[in-house]
Amino acid sequence: SNKSPQEFAEEVLKEAHLYNGFNLVLADICTSTMVYVFNRPKHGYLSVTPGIHVLTNASLDTPWPK
Repeated sequence: SNKSPQEFAEEVLKEAHLYNGFNLVLADICTSTMVYVFNRPKHGYLSVTPGIHVLTNASLDTPWPK
């Protein structure tokens, strides 16, 4: 796709209410941009900063017992 992660996230969010809870990470390796898309507890997206992150059944970077 020629869309940026942000543009693609906005497209996904138009129908996010149709799906059960989800987490989605979108990235463009050419521009080093990454966004985290979610639809629970409400829907939206956030830019992901460089570094190490954790994605579980909860929100991005939320501690999750194993």
